[in-house]
Amino acid sequence: MALVWNGRDWSRTGSETECSSSDASQYEGWADRAILESLGCPPPIPMLHSHAKVTAKAVIAYVLSVPAMRRTRAHDLALSLSRNAPSIHIWVQKQLRAGRKSHTIKTALTLALNPTRTATWACRETGARVGHQQPILGLAYNVRMHPFTRAEVEDACDMLEGYQPYRAPERYQCGTDVATLEAAVAMIVFNTSPRCFGAPRYRYIVK
Repeated sequence: MALVWNGRDWSRTGSETECSSSDASQYEGWADRAILESLGCPPPIPMLHSHAKVTAKAVIAYVLSVPAMRRTRAHDLALSLSRNAPSIHIWVQKQLRAGRKSHTIKTALTLALNPTRTATWACRETGARVGHQQPILGLAYNVRMHPFTRAEVEDACDMLEGYQPYRAPERYQCGTDVATLEAAVAMIVFNTSPRCFGAPRYRYIVK
């Protein structure tokens, strides 16, 4: 028994008890052809690695089939990003290094896992801002252009659930007590060189 894309959904084909290697390869060939010919509705992220590459090719072909004059910002973003990330985790790290927020990436992955839903629905699921729909759509298209499986993308979503960006510890924090603030004002007014802010205040100004 093999999973075959019928143009609308993944369906099982063949017998559970009788399935030779030639039958399996034949079913795989049918699945690949059906996936690549479904330009009007590219299949969602597959469950099996054997379908991942051809599914990614179908999504790329679908976006490229949109005339240049009719492409949205989401289409342009998806095509402008690289499509050679070796793993979903490296793809996520690339987006984080590009300055994208973790909740934006998580929303894009949620939409990629549910391509029949809208970006508005995905934003509501993750709590992201609805105004960021075009970048979310573009990222969702781009991740589907990679040969990832559904389990891998779901794992990346779980990883982003508790993601906390690294922040370097503050090396120095200026005090806000009265003595410190008065010393800072005096330095500015009299154009003096820095002194230790913890030192006693001068009672007289030496001319």
